[in-house]
Amino acid sequence: MGFSGHDSAGSSLGWGAAVVRKESLKKFPALPRLLEKIGTRITLDDDLLDSLVAKISGSKPAKVARDFLKEKKLI
Repeated sequence: MGFSGHDSAGSSLGWGAAVVRKESLKKFPALPRLLEKIGTRITLDDDLLDSLVAKISGSKPAKVARDFLKEKKLI
């Protein structure tokens, strides 16, 4: 996954990796495909992350995540 922006120390953010537990993979077998789509289609910049965090303060995180994935036509 690509990240665009800077951390609190001013260092440029680069690449990240998703870590998924075996139990989650058993429960959600399509998760690896979804993570691959996210990693190739979306750059997680500061503005996007800030907007998602702001939405969570007024709603449930699962709903915010689901709405985001639907908006990006990933689910």
